[in-house]
Amino acid sequence: MPLTAGDRLGPYEVVSLLGTGGMGEVYRARDTKLGRDVAIKVLLESVASDPERLARFHREAHVLASLSHPNIAAIYGFEDSSPSTGSGQAAHALVMELVEGPTLADRIARGPIPLNEALPIAGQIAEALKAAHDQGIIHRDLKPANIKVAAGVVKVLDFGLAKVGVSATPSTAISNSPTMLTGATRAGVVVGTAAYMSPEQACGEPVDRRSDIWAFGCVLFEMLTGRPAFPGATVSEIIVAVLTAQPDLPALPPALPASVRELVVRCLEKDRSKRVGDIAVAQFVLGAPTPSSDSAGQGQSRRSRQRVGLAALGAFVAGAAAATTAAWQMSRPAPLPVTRTSITATGSDTLSISGSSPDVAISADGSTVVFVGSGGVLFVRTLDALDPVAIPVGGAVHNPFLSPDGRWIGFEVEAALKKIPITGGSPFTITRISGALRGAWWAPDHTIIYTTGGNIVRVADSGGTPEPLVRPDSAAGEVGVYWPMLIPGTDELLFTALTNRSDADAIHVSSRNLKTGAQKVVLRGASHARYVASGQLVYVASGQLFAAPFDARNGELRGAPQAIVHRLVTTQLGGGNYAAADNGTLVYVDSPGGTTSGRRSLVWVDRAGREEPTEIPARAYSQVRLSPDGTRAALYSGDEDRDIWIWDFAKKALNRLTFDPGADMYPVWTPDGRSIIVGSQRDGGVFNLWRYPADGSGVPRRLTSRPRTNGPHSMTSDGKTVVFEEVWPQRGRDLMRLSLDSGEITPVLQTPFEEVCAQVSPNDRWLAYETDATGRREVHVRPFPNAEDGHWQVSLSGGRQPSWTRGGRELVYSTSDGAIMSVDVDPDAPSWSASAPKKLFQGRYVIGDIGTFSSYGVSADGQRFLMIKDVAPDSIQAVPNVVVVQHWNSELKGK
Repeated sequence: MPLTAGDRLGPYEVVSLLGTGGMGEVYRARDTKLGRDVAIKVLLESVASDPERLARFHREAHVLASLSHPNIAAIYGFEDSSPSTGSGQAAHALVMELVEGPTLADRIARGPIPLNEALPIAGQIAEALKAAHDQGIIHRDLKPANIKVAAGVVKVLDFGLAKVGVSATPSTAISNSPTMLTGATRAGVVVGTAAYMSPEQACGEPVDRRSDIWAFGCVLFEMLTGRPAFPGATVSEIIVAVLTAQPDLPALPPALPASVRELVVRCLEKDRSKRVGDIAVAQFVLGAPTPSSDSAGQGQSRRSRQRVGLAALGAFVAGAAAATTAAWQMSRPAPLPVTRTSITATGSDTLSISGSSPDVAISADGSTVVFVGSGGVLFVRTLDALDPVAIPVGGAVHNPFLSPDGRWIGFEVEAALKKIPITGGSPFTITRISGALRGAWWAPDHTIIYTTGGNIVRVADSGGTPEPLVRPDSAAGEVGVYWPMLIPGTDELLFTALTNRSDADAIHVSSRNLKTGAQKVVLRGASHARYVASGQLVYVASGQLFAAPFDARNGELRGAPQAIVHRLVTTQLGGGNYAAADNGTLVYVDSPGGTTSGRRSLVWVDRAGREEPTEIPARAYSQVRLSPDGTRAALYSGDEDRDIWIWDFAKKALNRLTFDPGADMYPVWTPDGRSIIVGSQRDGGVFNLWRYPADGSGVPRRLTSRPRTNGPHSMTSDGKTVVFEEVWPQRGRDLMRLSLDSGEITPVLQTPFEEVCAQVSPNDRWLAYETDATGRREVHVRPFPNAEDGHWQVSLSGGRQPSWTRGGRELVYSTSDGAIMSVDVDPDAPSWSASAPKKLFQGRYVIGDIGTFSSYGVSADGQRFLMIKDVAPDSIQAVPNVVVVQHWNSELKGK
C-alpha cells in the first residue's frame, strides 16, 4: 500500500520514499514522540495477509530487536495500524534505525576499494555477522546493497528478514533463495540477490551460518576487485556459475595479504563442509593480516609467509575459535624484524632537497619508492630492484605523491599539478596552481586534495576546476593550512594549520569533517600528520618523526607518542621529508648531521662560478635582498620566528629587524637604504605592506590595509612608488602599484596567469617579471608603468626571479636547476632591445619554489652574487640519504 509524505502510521509521520525491495517499501519517517528520524518498512501484502507468516515475522523481529551492535542497524519496533489516509486498510511496518549515507554497492560501483579501506570494512561486516550468529540469527541476504558505510562505520541492514519475505510458497525450492521474486524480470531485483546466494541456497536446501559466510566471501571479493565473484546476465547464468564456476582469483589485488587471499578462497568453498565454519576466522585474519605475498624485502620468503597465513587460517577452520586461538598463540611467528635500507640514485643525478616540500613518496602497498632527483628527474625504485629508474619530467619538480593503485605519480612542476605513469611517459596537466604545492593526497574516489596558496582544494584527477575545501581560520590566527589527508573510510580531513604565533602552538594538526564542517585540534606543536592502517598517527615535531595510537573515528590520540625517526630533513613550514605506507613501510630523508631545517648558508659566487664563503650564521634562509650600496643584506629566515634579519658585512653582525608574532617576509630596500618595505602579518590578518626603519629605530608604519595578501616586489628609483603583488582567489597573483605620496593603489598587470617577482629597471622604463603565461615559468618584460604598451619574453627555456644590475645594462635571472643567466640590455634604445641569454654559472643553490621573492642578491658592481646554499654535514656524506624502514610498526609494538 503506497504511502505519501504526511501520512502517519501511529506516531510515525512519513517524510519520503527511500526505496523498494523484495519485502515491501521503505520510507523515511519522523518519530513524533521521540523526535528522531527512522526508517519504516511497510510489508508486502503477500506477507502481511498471511497470519502464519506474519506471526513468524513478528517473532523474528522480536529476536532481531535484541541485537545491539554498532555495526548492525537497530530494530526499534513493529507498527500495526491504518495510515492516516483513512483507507481503512491495515498496514504492517517494521520500524528501524535510519542509516544515512551510500551503500557499499554504491561505493563498489566506482571501482575496486583499496586495501586500506576494504579490509577495515570487511572486518566490521564480520563483527556484525559474529554478533548475530552468536544469537542464532542468520542474515540470509548479505550483499553490498544491504550494507552502508558512513564516516568509516559499517551498518549491516535487514538481518534475518529475507527468508520470511520470499514471494513464492515455502515448498517452491528456488523461492527459498533470499528475497528472490520468482518470475520477476527486473535484473536489479533478481540478479542483485542471486549473485550472493550460496550453492545450498540455490538448491533450496536449509541455510546456516555458513551460507552467510559464503555471501561474506562474495562481498569481500567484489570489494577488492570491483566485480561480482559469480557474474552472469540472467538468474540462470548466475546460478549455474554459483554451482559450477570458480571465482576469478587472479583478479584479486597482487598486494593482498596471503592470509586474506586464502580467506576468500575458503569462504567460497562450494562444499559447505569444507567452507570456513565460523566468521571468527575472518575476524582474526582481517584483524591482523600477514604481509603481502608480493611485497619485496619483508624479511621472509614469499612461500614461508604464505605458509604462515595458511596455517593460521587452517587452524581456525579445523577447530573451535577458542581452541584455535590458543594454538595460534603458541605457534605464531615472532614479529617481523625491522629492516633499514639506504637507497641512492645512479649516475650523475642525486637526490634533490628543495626545503619547501617533501621530496619522497611511497605507494600504498609499500612496494615502490619515488624521490626527486636534480635536473628535473623523478626516480622510481621498487624494493625488489637493485637500482632506481629515472623518469625525466623537466623543470623544478616538487612534492611527488602516488595514486592509490600505485600506477601514477602526481607532482608539481612549473606552477602546475601534473601526473605521469609510474612506468614513464608524457606528463598530463591536471590543473594550474597558484603557488607551491604544500602537500597532496590522492583519494580513492579519483580526486586529489592538495594545498596551494595556503588553502586546501580538491580537483578530479582527470582535470577540471579545483573546489575549495578548507581555508585558514583567521579568527584563530591561522595563516595557512597544509599537508591534507583524508582518513580512509571517513569524511575526516587531517591537515596542519600554521598560525601567527611564535610559540609551540604555532603549528598544530587539525581535523575537519567535510560533511558537517566540525573541526578540532588533534595535536598542538606538531605538523604533517599521516594516519596509517595499523592505527597510528605519524607526525613531525621538533625535527623528528613520531607515532602515537590514534582513534580514526573520533579523531583522538589513544596513547603516548614515541619517536621513530630522530634525524629527519624538514621543510621551512614544518613538513617532513617522509611518507608512510599501510603495510608498515616508511621512507624518509635522513641527514647524517641532523635535520637540515634552519641549516642554510650564504656564499658569494663570482661570474665564473667561484665561491667565497661568508660569515653569516646558518639559518633557514630563503629570501635575499642586498642594500643599494651593497653593505648590508636583508634576509628572511623561515624558522619558527619567520622574521627579517639584517646582516652588516663590515660589522659582521646579524640583527633581527622584525619581532612581532606574525610572519614578516619579502624585504625590499628603499633606494636610500634607510627603510625596508616588508609583507607582514603583524596585525594577525593577511599580509599587508609595512615600512620598517632599516636600523631598527622608530615604529613600523602600515602602508596598505587590503583584504587580500600583499607582498612587495620593488620600488622606483625616486622611492615614491612600490610595485607589489596581490593574491586573488580565482586568478592568482597580479601586479599593483602604491603611491607613497597619495596612498593611491592602481593595477599594473592583471591577467589569468601568475605575475610575480616584478623588478622595475633603474631608469624606471621597464618591468621585468616572472609569469607562467606560456605554460612554464619564464621571465618577461613590459613597459612601465603602462604595461599594456608592449610585451617581450626574455628567457627561452625557463626563467625565475629577474634582477637588474646597476645602470640597467644587464638583466639577470635564475633557473630552477640553480643557474644564473644574463642578457645584455640597451637602456637607451627607443624600444626593448636585449641579447640572447647566456649562462654565467650553475651550482647546487637554493632557488625559491615560487618567484614571489628573490633567493639571491646581486652586488652593487654586478660582479658577484649572494647565493643560498644548503649546509652539507661535515661527516659521512654531503647528500642526505633516502632511508626505507620496513615493519617499523612492529618495533613500535615491541616498545
